Amino acid sequence: MEHAWMLSAIDGNYEAIFEFIADDPYLLTRKDFISGFSVLHWLAKSGHSETLLKLLRHAENVGIPANVNLKGSGGLTPLHVASMHSQFMVIKLLVGAFGAKVDVMDYNGKRAWQYLKGNAPIEMQELLGAWDDEHNTHCAQNANNSACTTTLTTNVDHGHDEVDSLNRNRAGSWRVKSFRDVLHAFNFWGNKC
Repeated sequence: MEHAWMLSAIDGNYEAIFEFIADDPYLLTRKDFISGFSVLHWLAKSGHSETLLKLLRHAENVGIPANVNLKGSGGLTPLHVASMHSQFMVIKLLVGAFGAKVDVMDYNGKRAWQYLKGNAPIEMQELLGAWDDEHNTHCAQNANNSACTTTLTTNVDHGHDEVDSLNRNRAGSWRVKSFRDVLHAFNFWGNKC
């Protein structure tokens, strides 16, 4: 039975997966003994976002425990696996609809965004918290730099009441309005602005 279960998980066939889940709801968290992946990992890898959505909605509706942050082999979560394989719809689904945690690290100390390929859309990087993580690392490396502790809204006496040099959007990332405003916010320009 376990072999047939994993084959249906790899194929992403919802009807076959549903038949197995109906018999044993805890198959959602059972890991493949070879790869260490659960059905959620396999669906994330292959990009079966529709099957993943149906499966997780069904689990919610009937009270089956389904952990979207379940670690598999190497400490990889389904979000890590989706990032590795550029499955952007799966990433949106896991984070947006099911609250997958973007700050979970695998056993190598990597977060999901660190597995994105260089050509990944900026929205995916932001959704996975890439900018926040890079910014925090930069601040930790430059502990003597007061830039990491300055406020983001500053009063400027050059025709503007206030300059909000960085705007935080709802996904947790930062948007820069202009390079000059950023420099001013971090007091690189001093009073020369």
